[in-house]
Amino acid sequence: MASRSSRQKNASRIKREHAAVLLEDGTRLENPADALVAAAESLQAMGLLSFRIREYVRCAEPRDRDFPPRNRHCQGHIYLEDGQDEGADEICCPKCQRAVRPYALNKLRHRCLQTAVSQSGAITWIRAGLEGLSSSVRDLGDSTFHVSGFGDLGVIVCVVDADGRADSRFNVRDYAATNPIGYIVLNRRAAEARLSKDEWLCRASLVDLVSGTVDLQKLLSDLADAAPPGAMSKVDFPVYAKGHVLIQPEEKPNPGRLFCVEVHGNSVLIDGEIVINPQAGPRLKLFRILWKQHLDDLSTGAAAESFTSLNMRRLLKLMEDEGRRYADETSLRKVINNLQTDIETAVKRKLGKPIGREDVVQTCRMTSQSDSSGGYRLNPVSVTVRAPQAR
Repeated sequence: MASRSSRQKNASRIKREHAAVLLEDGTRLENPADALVAAAESLQAMGLLSFRIREYVRCAEPRDRDFPPRNRHCQGHIYLEDGQDEGADEICCPKCQRAVRPYALNKLRHRCLQTAVSQSGAITWIRAGLEGLSSSVRDLGDSTFHVSGFGDLGVIVCVVDADGRADSRFNVRDYAATNPIGYIVLNRRAAEARLSKDEWLCRASLVDLVSGTVDLQKLLSDLADAAPPGAMSKVDFPVYAKGHVLIQPEEKPNPGRLFCVEVHGNSVLIDGEIVINPQAGPRLKLFRILWKQHLDDLSTGAAAESFTSLNMRRLLKLMEDEGRRYADETSLRKVINNLQTDIETAVKRKLGKPIGREDVVQTCRMTSQSDSSGGYRLNPVSVTVRAPQAR
């Protein structure tokens, strides 16, 4: 019902890149920069999130006095807590169970920042922003507000979270096309798969508002002044899909096949045989990204069909964080295709086991109306985790 708002003139002191990272619920950031910590403090003061910084040491850290341990490739992180007694062997690596003495040996310490986004705090903050612009903000229920003072009849603002909008008239595309209604999404990644892609739809994210990328007053003014969209199909569906986005593998899983995967510092092994060697470069970095997400999903107890699939946009960003920048999706997709081929070839040649192209690195599609790009993940049906073995 409205055009997108332009960038406001006075940018917020919270940078967009910082807000985008911190406002993803459950974010874990290794060794955060001081500017990022300051942004987290500001967002916490605004009531949008809570965070904590924990210190940890690495089991195998080349710069430590106890290096190398028995397993020099161990990736274990040992978090430091008050009251730990290293003399009684209470501090152990969670991966290899080695007793570690971080204090006596003055092991190198690292910091990890962990965030938890407050949905209620975000809604309260958004409402306060609306009340600063209007003398009358009326709660319509389900995080929906009527805001007077914009146009003749006012506008409607719906706040949508990661789980989807309730079944109401405000979440119907035909209603949105004929009424001044805008949507503010709290979780940008969820919105990529669930929010309708109609260009006329008025939308903004919490990140947009916090960072000053979108000016709320201009957004509402544009919403009130916009003309209804032109001709459009009358097939109706929710503006914001409710429930979880399903992930559909392109190839049917093979429950009878099982592959024990070990990830070392510079290689990946399946059933004891190297399938990705140190010279693989970007393929090794990519696998480690998928591996980390796989372990995160395992730690939450997620069902196999709910394991996260990383889309190309997300993978491009994560690879860039690892020092590998790609100009477009096609270049990175070639790396993924080569990775799938290399693993399949190595397993067949070295182990003589039956394996499909996607038994380890799986290609997926999102089963939603607005995202057909899909993504990639480690196959939750056929990949098992083995702690790195000393060799």
